[in-house]
Amino acid sequence: MGKYKENVERHLLIAAEVHQMVQKAKRLQDKALVVLLWIFGCRISEAIVLKKEDIWTKDGKVFCSLPILKQRKRLVQPTHRLIVPEETPLIHYLLDQVNQTADGAYIFPGHEADHLRRQRAWRLISKLSDNRLFPHFFRHNRLNKLAEDGSSALELQSWAGWSDLRSAKSYLIRKPVEAKEIR
Repeated sequence: MGKYKENVERHLLIAAEVHQMVQKAKRLQDKALVVLLWIFGCRISEAIVLKKEDIWTKDGKVFCSLPILKQRKRLVQPTHRLIVPEETPLIHYLLDQVNQTADGAYIFPGHEADHLRRQRAWRLISKLSDNRLFPHFFRHNRLNKLAEDGSSALELQSWAGWSDLRSAKSYLIRKPVEAKEIR
């Protein structure tokens, strides 16, 4: 069985497992990237282009305005906004990184005043997980967790920024009642 299939079928990542990865990371930026991917389940290409103004807190909630970079049909709104409670485990690493970022700057800077590159982020996640995970695994993890917690196909579509509702089907397969909604 390939590495991808092993990891996806293994189980959902829990805070303790993510915390282990965070503890291995030396820089706050790397810790924040792991936490962002785990909490929001965004694509790595969406995460690395985030700027300081894309993440903010208000009324006990953390808002993340993500660009939608992968879609076959152009949506009217090129971004989608995700919201989680401010007490979400480990989110303080992300908020600390955002607070240390200059206005208008990338949250995850790379070399030469540009953003972190996807290949570098891939290597980082692989290293911190002892070659068990890859960045897109966090997206699958978040969407599986939302489905397990009872989210509908429309809620999954909204969270993931999909233009086609059928994309949610694979995440609802374990839940026959909701899977019937999109057949």
